[in-house]
Amino acid sequence: MSKFDELSAAFQSDKHLSGYGPHYERHVLGAMDRDWPVSLLEIGVNRGGSLRMWEGLWPNIRIYGIDNNPEAKAAESEKAKVFIGDQADPEFLRSVLLEAKHLDFVVDDGSHHLPDMLVSFNTLWPATGKVYVIEDIWYEFLPALENEVHVKCPHAVVYPSRFENRHIMFAVKP
Repeated sequence: MSKFDELSAAFQSDKHLSGYGPHYERHVLGAMDRDWPVSLLEIGVNRGGSLRMWEGLWPNIRIYGIDNNPEAKAAESEKAKVFIGDQADPEFLRSVLLEAKHLDFVVDDGSHHLPDMLVSFNTLWPATGKVYVIEDIWYEFLPALENEVHVKCPHAVVYPSRFENRHIMFAVKP
């Protein structure tokens, strides 16, 4: 089991269940030395399991989380700040970017609704330094999302999930 999957399971994140671990290992963890300072934004905090997982993977990480549930603020830590708002609100997303200033990675594990994913991607992609990840894309949304993302990132790749009808996309900056 990979370090990614081990920490995902240990902190009760569902990422290891989807079979995304090897893809995260390749595109995200492989993109930067783990001792370097890293900034990451995760959309969809829930109880904070993924935030703890990221903290375990990178010792010098600064995490920003977005969730629409005020209870997600409880997931904040010394390394993680949670913003409460709507991932489909460009003004809210820009306010998060003003505080974050720079993001190496963005992980969209939020609403999983196509319009929300498109607003988030189009707003956050220019500020993403390395990789933008969109998790749990329903098959019906995949063609429209691929068309939109490939215009800005022709290097985006899609992998299937272990769960039927779900995919993960990695948009990687050269």
